[in-house]
Amino acid sequence: MALSFLQKLNRDLLVELSTKQLSVHIVGTGEKVKLSPYIAIETKGKKKTVLAVGDKAKSLGGQTLLC
Repeated sequence: MALSFLQKLNRDLLVELSTKQLSVHIVGTGEKVKLSPYIAIETKGKKKTVLAVGDKAKSLGGQTLLC
């Protein structure tokens, strides 16, 4: 489901971030994804890479975690 959702990113999106959840809505289709509001990012020099989002990112913990 997440991959098919991400393939539609060429459309307008509404992103809502709160302390309880991250919601992404595709405008015009009614499709939406709700995740825990955590993002794990790896930093190597000036390059940053998203490792995981939601509960998977929370389970990684450590210094890579943004919430």
